[in-house]
Amino acid sequence: EGLLLRQQILAQAAESEALIEQIEEQREVIIAYYDLDLADQALETMRLMSEELGTMNSTMSSILAQANVVAKPPSVAQE
Repeated sequence: EGLLLRQQILAQAAESEALIEQIEEQREVIIAYYDLDLADQALETMRLMSEELGTMNSTMSSILAQANVVAKPPSVAQE
């Protein structure tokens, strides 16, 4: 369980870094859209980025929930 969780964390970290780079690149595109009075395209680009961030957040929350389960000590029945 711990190994699988570690793999998920590493994969998510790589995806997060890639998404951050993509957002930084898209920032210039959004500014260009506004400069060209293409606000609709700018807003659509920002909406798509927001969806991707939401997906990333959900995945991170799931990993955190799994980590909490793995970190809990097993219950010991008391007699």
